[in-house]
Amino acid sequence: MGFSGYVQKSRETRVKQALREAREIIRRTLGGQPGGSLEEALRDLYERVPREEWLRRALARYLLGTVERQGSSTWVVRGVPELGDRKPLYIVTFTGDRYECSCYRGAYGWARRRSICTHIGAVMLERRRRRIDDYAYGSQ
Repeated sequence: MGFSGYVQKSRETRVKQALREAREIIRRTLGGQPGGSLEEALRDLYERVPREEWLRRALARYLLGTVERQGSSTWVVRGVPELGDRKPLYIVTFTGDRYECSCYRGAYGWARRRSICTHIGAVMLERRRRRIDDYAYGSQ
């Protein structure tokens, strides 16, 4: 196996590990086990979007560190080919009370828009976790 094959295998392994870890965190969290700000953010997000598989994929993106804030209402979410992404980056914006993702402008965008894509899910999770931390520990 060449170097690029090793890097690909390593990334696939990290994604599988993040999906397993996400499943376990969600199981514990929805089962009522106490936790920190991430678990509280998960419970809050699950109340809004009660779909465990969607939540698992959004949490996996979060755990992989794919979300990066670019401004007060814009985030870049790095694509994860193992989760079906075809582009290296997706732009998520929040305007008023509505999220938009650049994936909505691609193939099957209408379906993603209807069910909320996991790029937005990862951003929603990050925003909720950060708000909880800011409230609990004060703005830093």
